[in-house]
Formats: sequence, structure tokens, C-alpha cells
Amino acid sequence: MPRKKLKSYTSSKIKRSGAGGGASIVKESPLSHPNDYFVLILADFERAVSRLRESLSQPYSETVRDSSLMRFEFTSELSWKVLRIYLKEDLKLKDVEGLNSPKGVFREAFKQGLIEDEPFWLETMDNRNLIVHTYKEEVAEKIYPTLPRVLSLCQDLLAVLKERKDD
Repeated sequence: MPRKKLKSYTSSKIKRSGAGGGASIVKESPLSHPNDYFVLILADFERAVSRLRESLSQPYSETVRDSSLMRFEFTSELSWKVLRIYLKEDLKLKDVEGLNSPKGVFREAFKQGLIEDEPFWLETMDNRNLIVHTYKEEVAEKIYPTLPRVLSLCQDLLAVLKERKDD
């Protein structure tokens, strides 16, 4: 069965004009392979995981905690989005119910053997929502100690997706 193309995404670069000039976006060639969008999001996820690891390697302080929580937010957001793209486009699961919500994506990823510890992933999404929508010191202190485990699971997920991408 022929592979259905993703939307026509293009990569862009910012071109700066001379001294004091503004910036403009210069369109490059369209992404040619249906898997290109997955590859781009996977690269973003890899950078996010790296930045979370970097933040968690620092000695604890409130600034480090807050930075780590911010990095946790975008790492967890990218984790479910890259999984959703992989499930829909590479595994052809477009008609599976629930792939438009983070928890639905993680449930399906667990069924497909892409992730382990489904309850922790679901708890991670709950924690992400707590941090994003209500910032309280006690919530930050509760969630911060879970971040090394989140990092470990994200690193495992990244390894699985990179391996499957190369297949």
C-alpha cells in the first residue's frame, strides 16, 4: 500500500539583512519524504531530552528546579507528539481512537510495546498539566524529584524511536 504523504512542510532559515536590518524567513525546498516531519520532531525531542539531562545534572537550587520543570514541560509535550506522529504515520494507526490526547497516545504506545511503565507516563502527563496550569511551590517540590525517572523514560523512548526510524 503506498504511503500517504504528510502535509507539505518546508524547512526555513532566518536571513538577516545588513546592519540594523530586520530578519526575514527564506523558504527552502519542501520536505520530500513523508517521514520528514517525524524526523524533525524527533530531533526536537532529542534536543529537549538533552536539555533536561543538562539541567538535572546541576546542583539543586530553586533556579535549577524551576529550569528543570520548564524543560520537563516541553520534553513531555514533545514526547507525546513524536509518539503520536509515529503511531499514526509509521504504524498506520490513524483510525485508533484516543490518539489526539496525550494519555491516549501513551496507552496505545504501551500496547504497541514502544514504552514501559504506562502508569508512570500517565502520571507524568498529569504532573505536566499541574505545572503548566498552576504554579505552586509545593507542587514544584513534589514533581521535581520525579524528573530523573522522566528523563530515563524519555531517553529509552528516544532510543526506541531512533532505532525504528533507521529500520
